[in-house]
Amino acid sequence: MKRVISIFPIMLVIVLLAALTVYADTPIKYSISDWHIHAIVNLDGSMEVKEYITYEISQEHEGLVRRDIDISRASYMEELKVFEVTEADPEDITKSKVEPYTPVDKSEELGEGTYMLKAGSNADEIQEVYIYIPEDVRERTFVLSYKLLDFAFVYNDTAAIFWSPVMPGYGNGIESIDMRLTFSKRVGIETIHSFVYGALDGASQVLEDGTINITGYKVQPEEFMDITVLFPKSAVNEGRKLIDNDVMQKVLEEEQTKMEEMELLREKREQERRFRTTVAIVVGAAALLVVGLCGCLLFIRQRRIRKDKEKAEEVSEPIPSRHEPSNKGRQLLHEIGNRSRDGLNRITAKLSNKKEKMVFDDLPADYYTPAELSVLLHRRRIKAGDVIATLM
Repeated sequence: MKRVISIFPIMLVIVLLAALTVYADTPIKYSISDWHIHAIVNLDGSMEVKEYITYEISQEHEGLVRRDIDISRASYMEELKVFEVTEADPEDITKSKVEPYTPVDKSEELGEGTYMLKAGSNADEIQEVYIYIPEDVRERTFVLSYKLLDFAFVYNDTAAIFWSPVMPGYGNGIESIDMRLTFSKRVGIETIHSFVYGALDGASQVLEDGTINITGYKVQPEEFMDITVLFPKSAVNEGRKLIDNDVMQKVLEEEQTKMEEMELLREKREQERRFRTTVAIVVGAAALLVVGLCGCLLFIRQRRIRKDKEKAEEVSEPIPSRHEPSNKGRQLLHEIGNRSRDGLNRITAKLSNKKEKMVFDDLPADYYTPAELSVLLHRRRIKAGDVIATLM
């Protein structure tokens, strides 16, 4: 019973972890706690971007962090610069004090205060930025500044931007991301349509000043963020990426389908959360019940053992005689204690044998019963034969 009770908490912890924990394929060595993106779309269709990224570094990680930049819808990326935030402004991150990092061409040259730009597996779609972080650093904020050329699409009926700030397969959890996208030429907010797809807790809205605000919370490593923005062509009237086609109705229908898909995924996630919570409650209640039952059984068992022990001790105590023995009686008891075991066994056999005639002449005194003699001589529990002899 003690072994069962001792291993039960371990089993309970394992079951709870299985019910409540979401496992990842690979351990995350660094994540993003806070991510601010400020982007502005110019008249020529280019987009200037500034990213303020705060990395949380685990003890198992050494060296580099990586930022994958989606350039698949741009003709080129230029003017990349990396800075470190040396003194953050809690009111406005864009007003923080920064210190520039130095670009290097080879990974062997990476060290404190350096970064490297490298083409991804497909150079036309991804640019990888590697930034060096010392081993003893657990948190650091960087600023990435770059420009995406010919980024806006200009259709017959609308202009559009398609971008993935968080690409599929990036593999890093994001606690919070906030993106503000504006236009160099202001347009009416009723003509702007913005959508976000891929992050279950992602949202998009158009503010009163025409700024598009896209947010995401607790973005899991397997999630991503695809952003689609439709806006008037007048905001990019110098754009060069012209497409002779109408696209607004098609994009709106596709985004509506994506929104419905995301809603189904949110409902599924909520059902899984409720299921895990129910399992945890049931397992916890069952654990408390079993532990309580085991505790009661153990308490009853220990109490019974203690009572049996007390009873045995009471029986083993010397039973006082009905008459106080005199000095002569004490001498007789002393002589009985010195008798040989064979002689004692002979007396006990005569007293306990029902078929033989009871012989009392061998007793040392007429005021001692066989049971009293047995206790006095052996200092133990009375035998059944001595009790029967006494009764007879």
